Amino acid sequence: MKKIYYINIFFLIINIAAASGSDDIFTSGKLPVPPLIEKSELYLAMQKGTLSLSAGNSRTMGYNGNYLGPTIQVSKGDYVKFNIENKLGEESTVHWHGLHVPAEFDGGPHQVIRPGEIWKPEFVINQNAATLWYHPHLMGKTAEHVYKGLAGMFIIEDDYSKSLKIPQRYGINDFPVILQDRRLDRNGAFEYLPRMPDIMHGYTGNIMLANGAYKSSLELGRGTYRFRLLNGSNSSLFRISFSDSRMFTVIASDGGFLPESVKTDSLVMSPG
Repeated sequence: MKKIYYINIFFLIINIAAASGSDDIFTSGKLPVPPLIEKSELYLAMQKGTLSLSAGNSRTMGYNGNYLGPTIQVSKGDYVKFNIENKLGEESTVHWHGLHVPAEFDGGPHQVIRPGEIWKPEFVINQNAATLWYHPHLMGKTAEHVYKGLAGMFIIEDDYSKSLKIPQRYGINDFPVILQDRRLDRNGAFEYLPRMPDIMHGYTGNIMLANGAYKSSLELGRGTYRFRLLNGSNSSLFRISFSDSRMFTVIASDGGFLPESVKTDSLVMSPG
């Protein structure tokens, strides 16, 4: 018999409610899972798009799609090459958050990819298993570009992680979950338009998205499941828990596996 379990996401700094005052304008659906890329030569296109919620459409950015990007999975020791094309019509960068890479391929403010250009970073994966992410790091535009959707997970595996008796089937019992709060206007669309209070205190939203979807769920059978959680918001802190306060096990952080697993009924996450 299958059951549906819900993960509650609590903001520590604001309450979540739809912009109209009611969430009846939204529809629920299955949690979308970003496509998985497992190649030594990878192509990413930064492009503009549209994210359609049942309340309205938002102008967005994504990698190889309208919003967010594919999950990249590699193994320790791999030599990876990228072809990253900028189709945004404006400058951006791609930063490998948490990866040990040469400075020239870090993707920070000094490695600007201009419109129409293709950036070709390449490096050896020389670190232990970890769940990381990639996003822009352009001077003065990082917050806006991430908010509009330029983000994706970057998973590293190694011999140790592959030997563990933990869920390892991507999208089946091992799920990436990118959590983001977004501020919808009365038309059901979000844009990045910070005012002075936002600049001082942080840009927060009034709805929660998981992998770019609102009010999504997973129907799961009995068994053990792994969720790789990323707080991809701009400034909000999240408290993660189950609706029935059940215990769960934390086995890793963005620095890799913990020395010992920890059982808890809630987990506080700051922005990635």
